[in-house]
Order: sequence, then structure tokens, then C-alpha cells
Amino acid sequence: MVPVSNDEFQRQVRDQQAELDELREQAAALEDDITPGEKAERLMALQTLQKKITMENNRNRVGRSYAVLVDGTSLRNPDQVHGRTSHNTIVNFPGERSLVGRIAAVRITRANQNSLTGEIVP
Repeated sequence: MVPVSNDEFQRQVRDQQAELDELREQAAALEDDITPGEKAERLMALQTLQKKITMENNRNRVGRSYAVLVDGTSLRNPDQVHGRTSHNTIVNFPGERSLVGRIAAVRITRANQNSLTGEIVP
């Protein structure tokens, strides 16, 4: 990738935005010929696929260690804290309240549908 000047980068962003605006206008003018039932079926299929992909991604993280920015304590378990990886994935793990606002090294021990469970790396 060839570096570009800040001015050139801003011009490229403006041009891309203009193209997107034009595409949105064209899309808005199209006739909506999809039935509500078909839309619901498509949405359900998409959500099912996304859940499968998310779970697969989470399972692939088990055994790996991540830097986690601790952002709070668990409402259900006072001995647990939670935070996010650089991939914005939620990780729950045993830890003290003093970790909030700090970065902790956490090894992932379990994959959940919407989060990960881990333990602090000694």
C-alpha cells in the first residue's frame, strides 16, 4: 500500500462517501417486492448463521491468552470481573475489583455464545 498525504486521504474518503450516497439513493428507489414472511425467514437464516460463526470464533480462542481491558465487576458474582479484548470480545474471569481500569493477561478457558470465560495468566 502506497502512503498518501492527509489531503489525498480526505479526498478519497469524500469521494467514497459521495459514491455511497448515490448508491443509497438508487437502492431507496427500488421497489420492495419481498414479502414480510420472506424477510423474516432471511433474517432468521442470517442470525442463525451469525450465531454459528460467533460460536466457532469463540471456540477457536479457547487456550489462547489475550490482553483484556477490565471494565467492571460481575453483577451476579462479586468474585468475577469482565473486560474486552482488542477484538471487542467480552471476557469474564475471576478477579478483584482493583483490576477495573487495568489491562490483565487472560487465558481463555471456555467459549460461550456471546462471551468468553477465562483466568488470569500468572
